[in-house]
Amino acid sequence: MDVASNTDFNPVKAPPVVWRVILLLVAGFVGWGVVVSEFLGYSGPRSDVYLLTVSFSFLHLVLLTLATLRFSNKFKGVDPHQLSELKYKPSTWFYVIAVYINALALIYSASLLNANLYVLSFILLSGAAIIAILPIVAVLFITVFSSLIFYVITPETFSGSYVFFVLIQQLMLVVLTLSALKEQKKGELLARSHQELFATQLLLEETARKNERRKLSFDLHDQMGHTLTAVNWNLQYLQHTLDGELLKKAEDTLDLVTNLSKTLRELVSEMREKSQVDVKHAIEQLVNVTPGLEIKLNIDQSFDYSLVLAEVIFRCCQEAITNVLRHAKATLMTISISDSHDFIVMVIADNGVGMSDALPGNGLTGMKERIEQLNGSFEMRESRASGVCLYITLPVSC
Repeated sequence: MDVASNTDFNPVKAPPVVWRVILLLVAGFVGWGVVVSEFLGYSGPRSDVYLLTVSFSFLHLVLLTLATLRFSNKFKGVDPHQLSELKYKPSTWFYVIAVYINALALIYSASLLNANLYVLSFILLSGAAIIAILPIVAVLFITVFSSLIFYVITPETFSGSYVFFVLIQQLMLVVLTLSALKEQKKGELLARSHQELFATQLLLEETARKNERRKLSFDLHDQMGHTLTAVNWNLQYLQHTLDGELLKKAEDTLDLVTNLSKTLRELVSEMREKSQVDVKHAIEQLVNVTPGLEIKLNIDQSFDYSLVLAEVIFRCCQEAITNVLRHAKATLMTISISDSHDFIVMVIADNGVGMSDALPGNGLTGMKERIEQLNGSFEMRESRASGVCLYITLPVSC
């Protein structure tokens, strides 16, 4: 059975081509409009063509802002490592080259407007936003481009303090970026903690129900079983001392007690079987609340074992998922759990960056110690398709 995480958006997928073409063409009008106006003999901030160019600039800002908001909403819950791993295709390089061809026109236009540094910043951020549509890039782009338009419309106001104005603006961008990244990290850590607590709570609730059922089965066996055994012995004694109608009633009662004892044994056995924890359901819940990572599960259907074994299996899966999210930069993870006669075999693999030279962290060390306490084995290797693969065996009898 394959269970994917609750996000269906691929963070490395580029925006639709139609949006990229529209944004690219509008960006080209910004610079080429001024160049054409220069060749046609129109110049100066009061010309109709120049005003049209500024209008295209505002249109570009509006379109790119709407596109950014549209796509950034789909990044909720996506791991930040995946946002930095963009897969460039040949079409992407075409857009990059086209953006920088437009940059030539814009930089030439800037010589007329005395705003080279702002236009260059606009081109760099605009190109990145068109290619990736990342939320943080969108914030930087909107800030820079808004300032650029404000400076172009009112050039005389800042003519004497241009450098100071640029420095203040760049400082604001740095502070804004650091603050946004810090808040994003806090939100991710908090969401991950809530998810782990939720999955753990499910396992604890399941365990409490199983323990209560197990305790009830022991009570029935010890108390009712002892009483029925005593009644059975007394009825067998009466068989040898009674005769006639009383003997017939004693034999009938003995048959009823014998059937009741058999039913009680069957009920106790069934309750003990159901007292085993369904760890498969708990793991599926853990996967369903894990964001930003596709997780495929392959677990044997008949997977009910003791509380101790179920807790160790669940904790191993939980720690492996947490470790991948924090360090592996992976997009895919597989968890396979199978019953091999007297052993449980777990294979957990990912397509991340692979093993590092650093010593294992407290999580993996604790996992290994917990497994070895149950006479199990733990091994970590490089995966065939990059990433890391964990091999775990646990005895069923623990």
